[in-house]
Amino acid sequence: MKTYSNKDFRMSKRTLQSYFSSSSASTPHTNESTSEPKKSRVELSHSDLIGDPGKRKPIDDYQPEIRDQVKRAYALNGPTQPRDIIFPRKWMSGEFRSFQKTWFDEFDWLEYSEYKGAAYCLYCYLFFNSSKPEKFGSSVFAHQGYVNWKKAKDTFNKHNVCKTHVEARQKCEDFMNQRTNVGRKLVQVGKEEEKRYEIRLTTSLDVARFLIMQGDAFRGHDESSTSLNKGTFREMVDWYKDKVEIVKTAYEKGYKNCQMLSPYVQKDLTKACAEEVMSVIMDEIRGRKFLVLIDESRDVSIKEQMAVILRFVNDEGKVMERFLGLQHVESCTAIALKEALVRMLSSRKLSISVLRGQGYDGASNMRDIADFFNYVPLIVNTVGASCMRKDVLLAKHHDMLLEKIENGEIMTGRGLNQESGLARPGDTRRGSHLKTLLPILVMWEAIIDVLEIVKKDSVKPACTRGALGLIGKMESFDFVFIMHLMIELLGMTDILSRALQRKDQDIVEAMHLITDVKDSLQDIRENGWEPLLKKVKTFCEKNEIEVPDMDEEINIRGTSRRRKQKIASSDE
Repeated sequence: MKTYSNKDFRMSKRTLQSYFSSSSASTPHTNESTSEPKKSRVELSHSDLIGDPGKRKPIDDYQPEIRDQVKRAYALNGPTQPRDIIFPRKWMSGEFRSFQKTWFDEFDWLEYSEYKGAAYCLYCYLFFNSSKPEKFGSSVFAHQGYVNWKKAKDTFNKHNVCKTHVEARQKCEDFMNQRTNVGRKLVQVGKEEEKRYEIRLTTSLDVARFLIMQGDAFRGHDESSTSLNKGTFREMVDWYKDKVEIVKTAYEKGYKNCQMLSPYVQKDLTKACAEEVMSVIMDEIRGRKFLVLIDESRDVSIKEQMAVILRFVNDEGKVMERFLGLQHVESCTAIALKEALVRMLSSRKLSISVLRGQGYDGASNMRDIADFFNYVPLIVNTVGASCMRKDVLLAKHHDMLLEKIENGEIMTGRGLNQESGLARPGDTRRGSHLKTLLPILVMWEAIIDVLEIVKKDSVKPACTRGALGLIGKMESFDFVFIMHLMIELLGMTDILSRALQRKDQDIVEAMHLITDVKDSLQDIRENGWEPLLKKVKTFCEKNEIEVPDMDEEINIRGTSRRRKQKIASSDE
């Protein structure tokens, strides 16, 4: 009987650069029909795969349509063998005992669950027959988990040779051998057809990889044989056939129900490429400490998703960032985000114990700042809604600059006082707001004038009220204060952000930059209040904006005026 060593489940060291520079290679694919099915098929998502064996649901609980796909995915991923964690010790028979990572080298089927602190068998999980009497705890290794570390080595050896485990292992080997499956036995093909099949598959894979690299769409509106434009994927395959005679022959003489062109084949090839790229990323990060960057993201269906980026240091000492994936979340609470993050890391066999940092987009949790950033895009969109408004804005700003130059308020010189416009901020990139806030500060008077023109000339009451509300919001102390505060903070973090995104960044230099920014932020916290408040008051007095008395008592936020609970403005 064929046996597997641990290296069968491990991957050689690769990087993304070496992966994309290598020539394309492909393996045989199961037959696919080019006809569209009437019923939508159940598809396997990577989120259905759980790395921690203690959290997996039984194979029989999966939909029958994807059960074989689940088995194949788990078999290809191999057993979960975390080697970089500290295994918990338990008091057993008068001494502390724990799981030993050296057991992974002796038993290639062995898995360990950090969640339950128990050992499992991958083969028995995939192919254990619960209807037969178990031998040496096969059901324990398949579902419950083994935790008696005192006799673990002897139990593992007995389980390794027991009948149920041997049968499960043999079933897995036969299952993964495509030449022994039933479909292969029923359809006998010759060497020539196998060669033509390989050419068709390689062609489709090459086209898919090219479109993925370019970020182009695959499908077309009409992919029928009479269509003038069948979509990028099919059109490129047809172009390929016209250029290479051997490819044309492979399609013309090959089986018509195995052309490797159907939408399902396109999707499967895309998923295969994605998994291959992800496996290269996991090979890059394997055994290293890493941190996660989490931000919100929405798809075209306006579903809330969590985007996860991994940051780590490679062999050359450079800071690398790799996109891990998107995870749908129903809420943005701390518990929901944590569960989604742990599930994503577990599905890629990444242990949370080697996580060394977390970065979140937390501005949405700050009430006043979130409200401020909700108004900023409205101001930009209202002022720049038409070419006429943009021209008026630039003309007003030009007049303001001339007036300030004549009064000696600003200096002239090369590169100073350049013409600029308002940039729209990104939905999730807080660093992009600096490019928006700086022009608002510089073009303040011109923006107010344009909003007043919109309020006066607009024929729609909604536009009039909107412009009036924006003017009132901008001419409030809260808006001005938050604007100056965010420009100050984003100015510091922007330097660090741009520096960390450099591909030639050195880890030592990056650490010095982080230290400098932290010191600057701490200095603002300790000594920056008075200078910032003075700057804000000067701006408000210049633009005739009312400055509240910081010692005046006001109602506590969220309480009625009839309540007697009062605090000073400076304490809020």
